[in-house]
Amino acid sequence: LAQAFGLDPKTTLDVVNGTTATNGHLKIMWPIKVLSGDTAPGFRIALAHKDLALAMEAASQFGVPAFMGAAAREALSLAKKSGDYGGRDFSALLDLACEQAGVAKVRVK
Repeated sequence: LAQAFGLDPKTTLDVVNGTTATNGHLKIMWPIKVLSGDTAPGFRIALAHKDLALAMEAASQFGVPAFMGAAAREALSLAKKSGDYGGRDFSALLDLACEQAGVAKVRVK
């Protein structure tokens, strides 16, 4: 969304990291992997999809609603079906989102 608005990725990340919306992955791994363009697998999208599918199945069996899990599963399913994304690190979901939005992939040098 920040890319589509033409916002500077580094400044946007600094702002988000100054709020309660931040988390360890966003603060530590995004600059190292995502924003530098490193989508070499650490935890592959295909494995994340498999694990999430198992968790969603368990939630269903116990009647536990998992709204956010369902949304994440859809994003991972789309990634698995899109080129070679299944073999990339799960952080490459940002690259796929950029492709889908028709904006440049987010990179900070």
